[in-house]
Amino acid sequence: MLLDTGGITALTEAGVERGHIPRSGELSVTVGYNGGGMRPLADVANMSLGEIRLPERYLNVMGYTDSQVDGFIGYDVATHYDLDIDGPNRTLRLYPAHCLAAPPWAGATLVEGVVKTPWLAIPLTIDGVQELGVIDTGASLTSIRSPTLRRLGLTDAALTTDPSRLIHIVNGTDTRVYFHKFHTVQVGPVTVHDVALAVVPGDPPALVGGDHMPDVLIGQDLLRTRRVWFSYTTSRLYL
Repeated sequence: MLLDTGGITALTEAGVERGHIPRSGELSVTVGYNGGGMRPLADVANMSLGEIRLPERYLNVMGYTDSQVDGFIGYDVATHYDLDIDGPNRTLRLYPAHCLAAPPWAGATLVEGVVKTPWLAIPLTIDGVQELGVIDTGASLTSIRSPTLRRLGLTDAALTTDPSRLIHIVNGTDTRVYFHKFHTVQVGPVTVHDVALAVVPGDPPALVGGDHMPDVLIGQDLLRTRRVWFSYTTSRLYL
């Protein structure tokens, strides 16, 4: 299972087949970073994460290119815990909410200005322009959408000479992204220079209630060498 702080808990088609998990015969409407659609539901009788038993439930069945991945643990589960995500050592520890006043390692820096949406959004600066971005452990790339591009003084036409490739979107339509180089990106205490961000043309899709998917996703290209502490219940994040 992959931890996906940008999505909801779901299974892959390969995971359903491996686990001999029955499908309910019903469909569910899903919305992702680049659209959505109807997905079948699996009838999960029991599920546990380490020693944590998760309630019986129906889970979306998603297509995914890596057949070794059985599914995703999303923010709907993670919101009940404080998360210690140790990228360099590839470990995840879950703590009961409010269990610890601060991360259990020295040198962690509190990121100021965290905003709770369905996700935890944190301030970041791209070439001097401040934005809000969602840390998405399920995204391999840090990406921005057209509204952010316009606030940076650029248009989709500026991408025509940038390298591009077609990427797979787990919950949405596969799309072509463009890799545009920016001088400086700062996320809390982390500053990187001359970094190419993935630009997904178009506006983010709408969600129920009039909200939209975030303009900026902070992915594993910036996170995998970091240790991150999430606390959904207190809206705190440390790097």
